[in-house]
This record gives sequence, C-alpha cells and structure tokens, in this order.
Amino acid sequence: QSALLSNERQHALVVQAIEALEPLPHQLRFAEATAETLSDAEFALSALAEAIGRTVSDDVLERIFSRFCVGK
Repeated sequence: QSALLSNERQHALVVQAIEALEPLPHQLRFAEATAETLSDAEFALSALAEAIGRTVSDDVLERIFSRFCVGK
C-alpha cells in the first residue's frame, strides 16, 4: 500500500507477478501444484527481480541500447 514504484514498467512487472502468484496458495494447499504452477512462481520471482533492478530482461537492454549509435 505504501510502496513506491518509480515507473510504469515496474508497476506492470509487479502486477504480472501478483497475477502469476494468485492461484499458488490454493494449489499448494490442495496438492494441485504442477510444473506449470512452479513455472508461474519462477516467472513471478523473475518479474519482481527485474522490477527492483536485480536482473534486466533482453527487451529492456534492447530498448536501452537502441538509443545509442555505436560507430567504428
């Protein structure tokens, strides 16, 4: 509630993580976890890591470096 996200990309990553994790408690409680469930959890962790700057996706790197002209 009081967390501050500095840009839309961070907000979108956090929303994606929340959406990916929503079914997890139910699935774990009722032993319905599958490989897909674990993949969703891994995706959520990756999205949160990117939101706080621990990792950077290839898409973000491409957007950053597309702004530079590297000559010979």
